Amino acid sequence: MYKDITPYMTGYTTPTPYRVFASNISPRQDVAYRVFGAGSWEPYCGEPSWICLVFDSPKQVTRVGISTYYANACCPVDFKIYGSDDTTNGSDGTWTKLASYTGQYSWYGQSQLNYFDFSNSKGYKAYKIDATRVSNQLWYWKIKFFEGGLLNPVNSLFDLKNLGDCIPCRYTALTAGQVGTFSELGTCTAAEIPVTGTATPDGKFYLIMVGYDSQGRKKFIADRNIQTGISWDNLNNAGFIEGNLNSGYKIPTLTADNSNEVVLSCLSWQTGYEAFRAFDNDPTTSYASGRSNAIDGEFITINLGSPKIIDYMSMYFNIPTGGGIRYAPRSFDILASVDGVIWKNLASYSNEINWTLGETRTYHFINTQAYKYYKILFHANNGANVLIINSIQLYSSEFSDKLVRCLTGGISSTDKDNEWDKILVESNLGGTITPGDNNIWHWSGAYSLTSTTPINGIIVGGSTSNNTHRVLRGNSMVDFFSFVATNDTRLSYGNFRPVMLVEDTSASVVTVTKFMLQQGTNIFDINPANYSTPPTKIAELHVVESLTDATIEQSGGGWDDVVNYLSLFKGTKYKTLKFVRNE
Repeated sequence: MYKDITPYMTGYTTPTPYRVFASNISPRQDVAYRVFGAGSWEPYCGEPSWICLVFDSPKQVTRVGISTYYANACCPVDFKIYGSDDTTNGSDGTWTKLASYTGQYSWYGQSQLNYFDFSNSKGYKAYKIDATRVSNQLWYWKIKFFEGGLLNPVNSLFDLKNLGDCIPCRYTALTAGQVGTFSELGTCTAAEIPVTGTATPDGKFYLIMVGYDSQGRKKFIADRNIQTGISWDNLNNAGFIEGNLNSGYKIPTLTADNSNEVVLSCLSWQTGYEAFRAFDNDPTTSYASGRSNAIDGEFITINLGSPKIIDYMSMYFNIPTGGGIRYAPRSFDILASVDGVIWKNLASYSNEINWTLGETRTYHFINTQAYKYYKILFHANNGANVLIINSIQLYSSEFSDKLVRCLTGGISSTDKDNEWDKILVESNLGGTITPGDNNIWHWSGAYSLTSTTPINGIIVGGSTSNNTHRVLRGNSMVDFFSFVATNDTRLSYGNFRPVMLVEDTSASVVTVTKFMLQQGTNIFDINPANYSTPPTKIAELHVVESLTDATIEQSGGGWDDVVNYLSLFKGTKYKTLKFVRNE
């Protein structure tokens, strides 16, 4: 876990023995030390500058938090973080570069820290942030230094094996009150979403592995509320209450070439057949190029507003008259760009012939990097004088097989059989954390919405619950219980903390077709043959398909509890299991 070790500075050398040094000192009241205390620091003329904090003793800093006065308008775009043991004034001594960041254009404002994590195996007494390129100007609001780190950060689902393992993920919601999209699982290097949340997040959070669900899927819970000010109703409409398997990105419905945070551009078009017509979710409208007999070089560029991993595309064509399928695209490239200037070819397609009216074609390609810009560059159609496409859609399949939902929260304050109490309140994640630790779960200061409806008649804060309310947890205490109307969007109430369920595809998963059961201390297969207890290796290979409490109840009794049965197989994870009664 991270610990803030930043002293509260009231002067360049106060309190002692801490010291602050900086370049380009401003003559204004925004003196440099105030960035570590009650104020801010604008270097002289807002120029690129460095600032140094000397601690009382060596500190092993692994995270820096920075906020700026006017968000993106006064941020460091390129900067480095250094450590030193022997500096006396911030500019002398030997400095070791710990981290380097470039192209950092997206920043939160004053009250929200932007976090930057890096590896550091040594304690240094002094740390320096050196901004070499800025946006319009440089004006820091606050800078914080942290020791510690994540529980056990990994970058691949295959490496997630233990309770407390965590993996970075990106969440983007550019419109307040509307659900966003998940991306960059294991690869996100963006600035963190503030642990206090924000209504329009676009950044990194961490998913912490907390165990397995009843179907053998790995279960992860977000380490914070990733979006504030969103109602339970809107989460439910998007499928994020009970579970959404289609949480990957796709382009929203567009009503103009610049709408819903997406900006389109194209080489040519006809009036009434603009580029957005291919993205308006109406199969009867279409995009048509504007140059006659000049298909090669026509393009549609899609600015998604923020980087997304796109790895497949669909196109729909249905023009029944005046040339029919001859208007359909025949050859084209799919390109991607970080900045809209330098493009990478992701895929090329040719000989797309024999279209049928009303046909949708899909194109899957390999792409593991998030890009802000995508382009479809056309080279030929099937013989007509212009190009026509009814519908185009870009998708990310990264999360199409991962279910995202909300936590369960208990129907009353005495109901402890729910995910919030079992995991956030009570679990130590296999001895890796202190149960309920706010440094891990960041529950303090804001409620988290749950999927649960409270029982009628509970009184909290003068309000009485009914079946139109939903349970809230956290805020003042980790186990605090409250409720809210399903349409409430207040920032401190409507907060989304996701659960993610992922199929366990690791090598330890066993898929077999034979059946096993236990009665007393005896283990049988369907033959039935009797095996030793505990089971031998050959017995372990006779496990099967599905197991529910209902299955056990319907078995007619006589069998031991499933927990006792599974305890014989410690160390082996099974995708599915079925309890079969031996006749």
